[in-house]
Amino acid sequence: MKKAFTLLELMAVVAIIGILLGMVTSAAAGAMKQEREQRANALKTMIKEGVEAYHAQFDEWPGFKPDSLRVDSTASGNITATHEFSVDESAKIIYEVVKETVTQNNPLLDVSTLFVYNKSQYDEKKQRRKEGTKVVRGTMVGSNFMDAAKRKSNMSGRNASKQTHIPVSSMVYGYQDKEDGSFRAFKIIYNFQTDSIEVAGT
Repeated sequence: MKKAFTLLELMAVVAIIGILLGMVTSAAAGAMKQEREQRANALKTMIKEGVEAYHAQFDEWPGFKPDSLRVDSTASGNITATHEFSVDESAKIIYEVVKETVTQNNPLLDVSTLFVYNKSQYDEKKQRRKEGTKVVRGTMVGSNFMDAAKRKSNMSGRNASKQTHIPVSSMVYGYQDKEDGSFRAFKIIYNFQTDSIEVAGT
């Protein structure tokens, strides 16, 4: 007589397979989070070095003057050691570096590795959060710079409905959240004492 599996044995096999699948899924999710975090840190370093390279070449910071920031700080009566730019202001600073790189063929940073989002859509979702409207995590999906910068005229037919074109002047620069991959913007912080900048996540 052929020996068949008992119900108990089948249940044990299914349980073991479930545990193994859980372990594999957990390991894959952990690796993805680590990869996103490493990429975010690499982008942060690259943008910082690009802005610093601009400063070294032109002896001025792109998109802002420290003296003006200091005057504003003094006038408000709240003198601080640092000035944190908004996401919009930070995007304009980075844009100056990107523009110099692209239009003047001055390789201050590798634009192909930048991660971007449409400024108008970013502002819209930020406003919705302020108004208390729930924004589902993971729905703010960014794009690689090269994909986002493609001209609309290069897309036709079925791809026309999937256009991701963003004018370079309308880009917000950021990274993927390590938990769900949603877009997070970078902010630039200027230090008055050391005349230096840092790039921070939001």
